[in-house]
Amino acid sequence: MKIDPIKILLTVIAIVLLIMVGSNIYYDEVVRPSRIRKLKNSADSYYFGRIADVIDRQTLRLQGGHTLRLLGCRVRDIEWFKSLRLKGQPVMVELPAVAEKGETMAGYVFLSVEARGLLEDAGMTPVRQFGSIIPSKLHDIFLNATLVRSGFADIDDLPPDSPYRNLFEPPGTVR
Repeated sequence: MKIDPIKILLTVIAIVLLIMVGSNIYYDEVVRPSRIRKLKNSADSYYFGRIADVIDRQTLRLQGGHTLRLLGCRVRDIEWFKSLRLKGQPVMVELPAVAEKGETMAGYVFLSVEARGLLEDAGMTPVRQFGSIIPSKLHDIFLNATLVRSGFADIDDLPPDSPYRNLFEPPGTVR
């Protein structure tokens, strides 16, 4: 059996790249501003971090001090929202526009696949959707749409050009 050194080299490179991507997805405990990234051929930016706290019916505080307004939804009951145990959950946030330092960011929140049980325990059916450019297959539970479709939030401030507009509507809705 002949060993092809090119195949071995390509395999090693692939493994190293997977390890590097994995370490970028499961970030450190403190989120740095450098976590906001632009992807090639994308108007959107992505922020990887962890949820620190629920501020109000539409706003989360992320570890590192950033605040994030959930695009497209407003939770009906703040106490219920705070009881969800979102603290520490890793998130990927799709940001249609990047806020200046100190400003509140507005975006679509994608939770990691481990959050499925947490949402199901709260009576929700998770809406699975990758970000529009799919920067992370590990974050596919779309929190904003899950809250609306499960009846725990109302549609609010959804941009007319949102690529996710159809995910906020109840199944079977005709536009």
